Amino acid sequence: MMNTIILFDCRGIDGAFKVVVKPFKQLLTINAFVMSPNGDKRLPDVYILMSSKLTRDYEMVLYA
Repeated sequence: MMNTIILFDCRGIDGAFKVVVKPFKQLLTINAFVMSPNGDKRLPDVYILMSSKLTRDYEMVLYA
């Protein structure tokens, strides 16, 4: 699945806080943007449940 992200130049990261239950704090998604005849679409490629919102935790996810 990570190969899908590498193929696209434009990526995005999004976070949702109210959709997760304890002990998690956030649902983090890494998205690819793909072109379609109806306009650009955001395609979530990776879903990550975060148990903390500290900078070091985001760094661990992004550099893993």
